[in-house]
Amino acid sequence: MRYDTLLEAENSLSELNEFVTAPLDCFELNVEFDNYNLTDPGSVTASEVAALIRAKGVSKEQFQFLDSESEFMRLAAETPRSNCILDSSKALAVGLLLTPVREAFQRSRSELKPEEHDERHVASNRKIGDDSPSPFMTLMSHL
Repeated sequence: MRYDTLLEAENSLSELNEFVTAPLDCFELNVEFDNYNLTDPGSVTASEVAALIRAKGVSKEQFQFLDSESEFMRLAAETPRSNCILDSSKALAVGLLLTPVREAFQRSRSELKPEEHDERHVASNRKIGDDSPSPFMTLMSHL
């Protein structure tokens, strides 16, 4: 993990496999060309994600959470963050399969791997050609 202190923000998440499959499904379903939010319905908070990370032994870090974005930027972050909840109802209405975020979040628990060392590093150490599943990689890159 990159930070000891996190912004207590609520965000949409996308399970990587569904995020890749949904555009292909658009083609197969002959979905009208338009903009669709391909995020899992719902949202989670930074503290919920941190609890999952600790519970799975991915990190032993005891994170501190700040409610103020300006305080977070002053004390903890190097670059601004984008936090938002996207509405995926339009994608669901055309028949795209997107798992509710809490269900996908729980399913991803089995995919998380404990840290092998204490060095701070980017969340993804995947190599080119590694086709192992990586749900919620988007989320992990924000921590």
